[in-house]
Amino acid sequence: MNKIGYQGLRNVWTSRTIKVTASLLLIALLLTSFLMLGVTATGTSVAPPSGEEDVVTVASGDTLWAIAGRVSDDSEDIRYVVFKIKHRNGLASSTIHPGQQLIIPER
Repeated sequence: MNKIGYQGLRNVWTSRTIKVTASLLLIALLLTSFLMLGVTATGTSVAPPSGEEDVVTVASGDTLWAIAGRVSDDSEDIRYVVFKIKHRNGLASSTIHPGQQLIIPER
């Protein structure tokens, strides 16, 4: 049976420590990156509406889907219209509130 000497045990421990430390640093870097992206995505400002865009005030019970259905024509996919409204208004989610004003992108 092979005996691992002090030097061999020290090399194994050092190698394992380096791997664990590198893994933890990589995880910390990834988490920090995701947090920074989240802050950037929600902190964007929205440009004022252009002359070709409409502004809609959200009424009680309105959803993005319902608003997109009202402003789209029959040839457009409502999912794409919802995406365009969210993107134009810098919305991170589909949650909207009564009294909120949404810019409807030009079609």
